Amino acid sequence: MIVPLLVFLLIISAVSLAIWTIFGFLPDYLKDRNINVTQDILSHDEKDIVFSRENAVISKDLRAVVRCNPERKVTKRGFFYDDIQDCRLFKEIYESVSDCTCGCIGFGSCINYCPQDAITIKNGTAVINSNCSGCGQCVDICPNGLITLIPKEQTHYVACATTGGEHMKEICSTACVNCENCQKNSLTEKDIQNCPAECIVADEKKPSKDFKFWQLCYNILTAQSTKN
Repeated sequence: MIVPLLVFLLIISAVSLAIWTIFGFLPDYLKDRNINVTQDILSHDEKDIVFSRENAVISKDLRAVVRCNPERKVTKRGFFYDDIQDCRLFKEIYESVSDCTCGCIGFGSCINYCPQDAITIKNGTAVINSNCSGCGQCVDICPNGLITLIPKEQTHYVACATTGGEHMKEICSTACVNCENCQKNSLTEKDIQNCPAECIVADEKKPSKDFKFWQLCYNILTAQSTKN
């Protein structure tokens, strides 16, 4: 009984010391160094740019999209790939795991180049959400050239890069058949409803990161500092 009790007391002491360090020592440490803890942890610009990288530029007029549909169903080839997850390397060696050679490879190599954390993989396909700042750093990364910049006010786009015809429907369920019934640069709701391939999609919506957790930590430190 004595050993468990000692272990319990040791844990309580360690936790107490950590709490004292955070709420007792840290505010004075910041104050002594003329750091104003009453300010927001991040400026509005910093909240808009999640991770600032060299040469990353915000575009007020453009955003990136992936010209491939995450809802696609494609005919598969007869092999299973379980090796290095790199889109460019895979493209050079195997080209594609499906009969569609121009679709998203799906390993997410573009994710590491996005300063906004705006790219995710959905059903084996890269998807760019509304966190995108239009910097364009991801555009040249895709070996199939699927990422492109479109006007921010454009709410829909053709999620397919194939230049094939009707036979593409046998390969991919959402392949564009290039019927030319729509104006691809100025899509309307009528174009979406009349698309025979259902390859016109809406942009992915997701709230921008607002760093609520870190802001809360600083607010706690601010309150503690004010009391002292």
